[in-house]
Amino acid sequence: MTNNISILNIATEAILKAGIFLSKNFDYSFIEVKKSKIKKIIINFKNNVFLIIRNYVKKYYPHHGVGCSDKQKNNVRWLIYEIDGLNNFIRNIPLFTVSIFIYIKGILNIALIYTPISNDLYTFIRGMGAKYNSYKLCKKKIFYYFYLKKIFFSSNIDNLIVNKYLLPQIKYKLMNNKVYSFYTGSIFLDILYLPSNKIEGYILCINKNKNNFLIDIVNFLMQETNVISRKLFSNKIKEMLFFGEKILFNLFKKIVF
Repeated sequence: MTNNISILNIATEAILKAGIFLSKNFDYSFIEVKKSKIKKIIINFKNNVFLIIRNYVKKYYPHHGVGCSDKQKNNVRWLIYEIDGLNNFIRNIPLFTVSIFIYIKGILNIALIYTPISNDLYTFIRGMGAKYNSYKLCKKKIFYYFYLKKIFFSSNIDNLIVNKYLLPQIKYKLMNNKVYSFYTGSIFLDILYLPSNKIEGYILCINKNKNNFLIDIVNFLMQETNVISRKLFSNKIKEMLFFGEKILFNLFKKIVF
């Protein structure tokens, strides 16, 4: 039987090493670089992050598959998201993450999301909950939403071309009801703000025609922090899920639809 704790410990050491590399290069001045060369530099950064994690993992688990192209036929596969919040990294804004997602027999069992500049580590183990650094991470139930002057939520809708005319209308309706959205530039940070109790809700929009790994990850992260998902909208192409408490779900549905 695979030892989740042992794997998590190795994954933690690997992701911290990758974080050190990104921290050392955080102040890299892209302004002085020609636009044609920026893409090549970014690819080099991402490749370095991948190799730092891969090489460290392979020392302890040589038969584990690391990355999609690894041909190792093992029940354990490590997927690495090198830099989420790439535009922030390029602009020297400290809101970006490096992430590891570990699948065992095709099921996401372990996840790590690390913010190198603030040195914050979020860890998740299936059935064992989540931790923010050494503290338990769990969404607190709040009963006073309608007494709040402002309600904040986040979403990946801004990253998707859902409907360029519909989106401003939705935001206008929400703002009229003192409900405000924001986007840090890092989708994983936005997601983690919900169980960290920094926002009240999260809306995920997915394309059904694509193999969207994001829904699998978000469902896992929310499940381990006791956040419930509800369907806001669905058609043949797209599905919109709301993560948060029922009282807010009903409020969003009433406002938007």
